[in-house]
Amino acid sequence: MILIGGGALAAAVAVAAALSLAGGGGLGPEGAASGTPPASVPSDAPRTRIPVGPAPTDVAVDPVTHRVYVGHRSGDPSLTVIDGAAPNHLVLETVSLGSPVTGMAIDADLRRLYTSLGGSTTVLVWDIAEAAPARVGEIEVGRDPQGIAVDPRSHRVYVAVGGEDVVSVIDGDPDPPRVRSTVGVGRRPVSVAVDPVVDRVYVANRRSGSVSVVDPRVDPPRETALLRTGREPVAVVVDPGTNRAFVANSEGDTVTVVQGTLTTLGRVVRMPIERPLGLAVDPASHRVLVSGGNQPTVSVLRGKGAPRWLRVVDVEPFPLGIGIDPELGLGFAALGDAAAVIVIPIAD
Repeated sequence: MILIGGGALAAAVAVAAALSLAGGGGLGPEGAASGTPPASVPSDAPRTRIPVGPAPTDVAVDPVTHRVYVGHRSGDPSLTVIDGAAPNHLVLETVSLGSPVTGMAIDADLRRLYTSLGGSTTVLVWDIAEAAPARVGEIEVGRDPQGIAVDPRSHRVYVAVGGEDVVSVIDGDPDPPRVRSTVGVGRRPVSVAVDPVVDRVYVANRRSGSVSVVDPRVDPPRETALLRTGREPVAVVVDPGTNRAFVANSEGDTVTVVQGTLTTLGRVVRMPIERPLGLAVDPASHRVLVSGGNQPTVSVLRGKGAPRWLRVVDVEPFPLGIGIDPELGLGFAALGDAAAVIVIPIAD
């Protein structure tokens, strides 16, 4: 295993709630804090607020139907379905779960939604062919599952199992899906992202201050590198069009940008932002939406070429999880304290 980067391990602090450079420049100096803090760039207001019920925290968007799935972690833990394409973004369905949703991912080809239930050992499988999701399976993955990611080519599902410091690998193609193997990673894995172009899986390890890089081409998959990205990494996303990974370091006050290629992992650049929590990437524009944990804002980062902050969207109260519909050019951010989801245009 390769170790990249340096610095001490992060303290266990509670948190509220590779590269294609066509048309752009490089990442910049390795390890540098690059770019301008979002407070100094243009600010605007979002367009629509959708009431969804108490404590929404996680968002997943179906690019085929434009339905938005919202997970709730407290109050009455549930799953809310929104018509993201409708002019008024109607709430279509709410399903009570009994346990908090701590992660979601969609396999658009197989018409499945996977949801992690925090504090349990379970991932639920849903058929999302219709507006009302139908629960079709339950998979035992290990203690306290968190973030989930789907490889759209292999239909494998990767689940960060926070209570056991592993990632469970689910073979999603058979019916029913089943756990294929587990991969040892860092301490307290909480988020996963897949780059299907270069066959690489990134796992954010919150208590290790690191991101594990997993090779899914070997059987079983294994950790091949460990990146020191910053204090308390709580979210990771991938832009498959540029083969970059973006990591939100909530206590490090940065978003780390990792350059990857088919054979190597390159420079790491840290973009300053106060206590980021949620991330989502738009593969069409290569922009990244970042929710700020200490500020009621969503910041827009240019993810292609030399990264830089483009603008800030003012929201109230604090945004948490974010999902993007690339075709509609919209982001959907969960406002936990407002029992709502806010709609954010991605373009300027």
